[in-house]
Amino acid sequence: MFPYEYDDEEELNATSEEIEEDEPVEFGVDFETGKLTGGKVRGSKAVAVWAWNALKTYRYNFESMPWEYGCSLMDLIGLAMSPMEMNARSESLVREALSGSPYIEDIKDYECKIENDKMTVSFTLVTAFGEEDMNVSI
Repeated sequence: MFPYEYDDEEELNATSEEIEEDEPVEFGVDFETGKLTGGKVRGSKAVAVWAWNALKTYRYNFESMPWEYGCSLMDLIGLAMSPMEMNARSESLVREALSGSPYIEDIKDYECKIENDKMTVSFTLVTAFGEEDMNVSI
């Protein structure tokens, strides 16, 4: 019905009995384009979708979102500070934004790059279901 390609037909056709009760499920997102993939993802990939959405949502900007949801990374763009200080402050904001998920245990290998008016943060997301490499541009 939809022109989507599924990598794992077995996972797509999984019944509710086959899915762990506490395993998170999200609609899949192509992180490069920001568009939905047309399928569902589970486990660490679902947590990565939640984290990507949280980091791309500007905190306190939307009345429909809770005040705890989102990230304030955009506030750092244009500030005059050393790369080391920018890395430390941005990591603190990312950790704060991701603290809302009970499935996220830690982030590691954090790196922040700023080119012109674009900030890119890269890190490994450590979840209860495994690790996912994240690369988010703001």
